[in-house]
Amino acid sequence: MARELSPEYDARVNHVDRLRGLIGRVEKAMQHREDAAIGNERAAELRWRQLNPAQKTLHVAGVLRDPQFAEYERAAGQAQRSHHRLGVRRGTLTGQLNVNERLAVAALDKVRPEAERILLQRQQTAEAARAALAAERQATRKRDLERKRTRGSDYDIEDQRTQGHHRGRGRGHSR
Repeated sequence: MARELSPEYDARVNHVDRLRGLIGRVEKAMQHREDAAIGNERAAELRWRQLNPAQKTLHVAGVLRDPQFAEYERAAGQAQRSHHRLGVRRGTLTGQLNVNERLAVAALDKVRPEAERILLQRQQTAEAARAALAAERQATRKRDLERKRTRGSDYDIEDQRTQGHHRGRGRGHSR
């Protein structure tokens, strides 16, 4: 109702919905990045345990870096940085969401009296329509009962049209 009355409120609610969707996608991406960082860190730890002391010394000194260990470290760092960037983005979006929710509430408060008035009118119209429909059903039932009562054993015009026919099997067929 309020969305019909206030394009501003409608736009705010749509924007709030979009922001919630974006925040959800960002949080999902953050979870993936966190999982990737943990996986690469574990792989790096495993690779470090596989290296002999001489390889570890050469790697730490930077003389002969182990390419596999270096790749795991690089990938873990990249995933952590990406996770951080997504966290910043989520914070920004959450701030925008809070502002837009407050603006949507303000826009709703502007149209609330008119929306409540129209809602009450629609409810009254619906109640009147239900009452009219119930009255029509009652009148139809009364007419049907009256028709059945006045028929008696004689047949009326409707019976003449169907006389001798039995449920689609045609004239004169019996069981």
